[in-house]
Amino acid sequence: ATVLTRTFTAPYDTQLLEIPWTVPDVFLKSAGQIQLTLRLRDGAGNSRDWAITLGVDNVKPTVHLVAPDDDLEVYPGDVVDFVVAATDNVAVDYMEVFAFGQSLCYNGFAPYTCPVTIPATFRGNTDFVVRFFDVAGNQVRRTVRLKVRHH
Repeated sequence: ATVLTRTFTAPYDTQLLEIPWTVPDVFLKSAGQIQLTLRLRDGAGNSRDWAITLGVDNVKPTVHLVAPDDDLEVYPGDVVDFVVAATDNVAVDYMEVFAFGQSLCYNGFAPYTCPVTIPATFRGNTDFVVRFFDVAGNQVRRTVRLKVRHH
């Protein structure tokens, strides 16, 4: 067994003892569970072990951008629904739609649809980036290009 961290700070009575620890990268390379043992030992050599299980989720969600289609012609003021079909091995969290670095819509609830009103300042071919996250923070991006026309 590898000792990950130790502390020798008193008092050791019934107070909460916090030991800061960062999960090493080697544990994060594959999804699954990490089994840890917490061992407390007193000055007389008595000890007690606790088993701790940490879940690791480094699997990105599976995302399909249902709508809109690439090259859709839109006009300022139009409302375009960005629709995502998504699944995840643990749980999906939210989607967000961006263009020109600006967040245009956020949705944290299924069904994952974001209505976006096309701003008057957008012109020509405009890339909209849909970012989708699972609860562990794994992210998938999809880009759709819309043709923003003016009357």
